[in-house]
Amino acid sequence: MTLIDVNISTIGPLTNASNMEQVESDLVWDGESWTNATLPDDMVFGEAQIISISVYSLLFVVSSVLNLNVLANLLLARKNVGLSRLNTLLLQLVLADLSVTFFLMPLEIIWAATVSWKGGDLLCRICSFFRIFGLFLSSNIVICISIDRFLAILKPFSVRSSSSRINRMLFMAWFLAVVLSLPQCWVFHLQYHPDHPWYGQCVTFGSFESRHGEFLYFFMGMIFLYILPLLVILFTYGGIVFHLHQKGITITKSNFTDESNLKLQNAKLNTIKITLTLVGVFLACWTPYYVICIW
Repeated sequence: MTLIDVNISTIGPLTNASNMEQVESDLVWDGESWTNATLPDDMVFGEAQIISISVYSLLFVVSSVLNLNVLANLLLARKNVGLSRLNTLLLQLVLADLSVTFFLMPLEIIWAATVSWKGGDLLCRICSFFRIFGLFLSSNIVICISIDRFLAILKPFSVRSSSSRINRMLFMAWFLAVVLSLPQCWVFHLQYHPDHPWYGQCVTFGSFESRHGEFLYFFMGMIFLYILPLLVILFTYGGIVFHLHQKGITITKSNFTDESNLKLQNAKLNTIKITLTLVGVFLACWTPYYVICIW
């Protein structure tokens, strides 16, 4: 089940139930008694749900261990020596990732296990908000980190205003995450199957007047979750590399004659490595999702 994409697999039974191949017979609860009914694949627990539960469970364990470890180190550093600007931003990023880990992933596991939505309409809307909130917040914090690194290199003497700048950026990151997530409360709603009234799903079906509206909503989410952060990463770290290059740094260490130039060269190489790592990880995490959704 996707987060903001309207092409959710569970919409199928709601819209084309009469045309779908009936593949499985089972005892189902119709609201009053158990009856023998033939249900389509999307409405019964099967291989797709097992795969979903397995993948999300693995991601939950890995993300929990890694993020909690980073969180413990950052909290220890704050207690001992305080947090630098970068570590302050990293702490916010870890909190955003943990919100995804401990809310989104368990929700997807439970949802896959129950197949249909059991939480009612209000909980459907609330959960839809928080399913995307952590992702928006994480992307916004990545943008904040990129901008902070960019300004730290290009304007190293603006340290006095850096603390207030960090606070403003973090406020905007949280504020925009809330604003961008609020439409989920309107778009997602509980809807019951026309032929099986006992079967309900938290879906976007019927929230848009046309497919163009559906795609526009999906594309706006894609901009703020994927395109904008990627462009900011490329611009800021590319700008850092260009700035260092303008300082007269060459790409090979063989031309250096003093220690200061060697340090600048190392700074440039480290920045290039960080840029390639950020872009590579970002593309690896988000590109498959959007390729599948658009396809």
